[in-house]
Amino acid sequence: MTPRFAGLWIAAALLAAGARTAGAQKDYTVPGITAWTTAKTYAFEFAPERNTGETVTQPFDGMNTRLRRTTTVLFKPVTVTVAQVVGGQPSVNQGERNTIFRMFAGRTLQPGWTVKSVDIGGNFTYVQQPRLGTSDLSFRVKLSPGGTATLKNIVLTGPAGADWKDAFSAPVRKDYVLNGVVAWNAAKKYGFQFYPTDRLGNADKVTIPRDGVLTVLWISKRDLAPLAPCTPRPGVLDLCILAQIAGGNLSVPVHYNGYTAHFVMFAGKKLSLGWKVKSVSVSNGTFVRQAVSGSDDLSFVVSLTSSPTRAATAIITSITLEGPSNAASFEDAFKNAP
Repeated sequence: MTPRFAGLWIAAALLAAGARTAGAQKDYTVPGITAWTTAKTYAFEFAPERNTGETVTQPFDGMNTRLRRTTTVLFKPVTVTVAQVVGGQPSVNQGERNTIFRMFAGRTLQPGWTVKSVDIGGNFTYVQQPRLGTSDLSFRVKLSPGGTATLKNIVLTGPAGADWKDAFSAPVRKDYVLNGVVAWNAAKKYGFQFYPTDRLGNADKVTIPRDGVLTVLWISKRDLAPLAPCTPRPGVLDLCILAQIAGGNLSVPVHYNGYTAHFVMFAGKKLSLGWKVKSVSVSNGTFVRQAVSGSDDLSFVVSLTSSPTRAATAIITSITLEGPSNAASFEDAFKNAP
């Protein structure tokens, strides 16, 4: 083997080794107390859940977070501690009620990190288990009076060679409450679709583009009953509008026999990485399919029905998204959507 060929072979071997290790993952076992100490630093929440008439002290960092109620003894108000999370460990006082605790709540792990396992000791029951294989480490446990629980350790999977503390350092998140038309206007720019269909979901007679600027479900006049009321499709007088989305707003015109249309909203794409749906509200109509809360799927379908004398209209009153608090704009939720 010549020196030149040997050098090329070694370089190729190093490149191959680099390709094999690129993106390599590793499991990190972290003691529970250490995981809690790091997570609270990055605003993960550890707190008991209150009932009516109770309060929870802040901050919700599990350092000394207490659930309290006020009772009257001999005509004087007395504050009693029901349960607490102290030093990251939840407990319920004797003689009090069963209490649910949320742990590692309010945030998710940094992209590229997932939960492999969580080991907890004590006399508890899960109300919500950790979502293994995801970036959501949150879970909820219920303790009985006198009960305690101890977080033994957690196992996280992340990039090989990284510092496991990076898993908790994702940017703080916040809610973005959007006016429906504002959200529509942003989403259509990045390829989300908005269009009406018939009750069976057929969209073959829908105008293009399906951007909701003026997207119409139409019917030929000859397919209507003679002398039936008709809202003409703009520029095409022999066609009538059955339903439309105009400027992001939904409507079904008066129809001689009444008409029900379905409106497909925010379809065709998902939200950008790191953004989630929290809620969607509309002014009128019935949800045929709702947006999936907690997911990156904002698409939903609303049904509207007109009558022989009255049109049906609706607007999206508000949309709440959850995303990074350091986002340049709420439009980041739509910009890089897959």
